[in-house]
Amino acid sequence: MGLRIGYSGSSHWKTKTDQCGCSCDCNLSPNPSPNPSPPTSKTRKKVKTVLPNPDSLKWTLIRLEQLANAHVMKVRYDGCTNYEGHKIMVYLGKYKHKDDLDPHFCESADSPVARFRPDEKGWANAVKFAESL
Repeated sequence: MGLRIGYSGSSHWKTKTDQCGCSCDCNLSPNPSPNPSPPTSKTRKKVKTVLPNPDSLKWTLIRLEQLANAHVMKVRYDGCTNYEGHKIMVYLGKYKHKDDLDPHFCESADSPVARFRPDEKGWANAVKFAESL
């Protein structure tokens, strides 16, 4: 016997198999849709998406603004997928081109002092921050 799903109005409970003629999970419709219902929270698997780290050797300078004590850079990292690989970073001092540009914070003097969301508002905030240094 199938699962009990509700009272039929007569003296017995309908089952899944009584409703649609099978034991599938097709929302108990007599004519199941070719598109089954989305999985529930009990059946849905959680998948953690791992985004690739930027390759510090594969980058392109998109925009640069030099200020008195710092510079702001917008860079696109090839192969990086979040924000299409764009990053806005603030560095202390004058801009000097480097082949290796790591956007991660570390104890090195070559580390950015701040990063901002890579959009126009992020750029404006990065410039304001760099002006304050």
